[in-house]
Amino acid sequence: KAITELNPFIRYDGYWLLSDISNTPNLMSRSKQAAHRFFSKLSKQNLNFQPLTRKEKLLTVYALSNMLIVLAYFVYVIVKYQKEILEFPVALYSLLLQVIHLEFSAMHFPEGFLWVLGLYVLTAKLILTFVVNKIKSSALVA
Repeated sequence: KAITELNPFIRYDGYWLLSDISNTPNLMSRSKQAAHRFFSKLSKQNLNFQPLTRKEKLLTVYALSNMLIVLAYFVYVIVKYQKEILEFPVALYSLLLQVIHLEFSAMHFPEGFLWVLGLYVLTAKLILTFVVNKIKSSALVA
């Protein structure tokens, strides 16, 4: 439990501690912005490339580490719970029926249910973020 609380990639105590130590409010969004700037500068092969500050480098490393952890989570869940991923909608429906009929207990959770639920939630969040960003960027162009 303590390790989870100190994880700097989830908005628990470790995240806020790192945010305070680095004096960086909105650490997650700031790190994504720093990584985006770094890669956009890199891809444009800008001759006037300004060296990154130490803080920008650290924020970029933090963003990349966060992406790698999310990727590792996706790979782990997809490899370990292939069958459960496909059966998840039916399992979720079944659990909802049990809750409605007041027959639910924690014992009814199928194997890997919470891991797969996390995968579905993260996937939905990533898709939603992508769509919102596309809508915003197309609105700026128009």
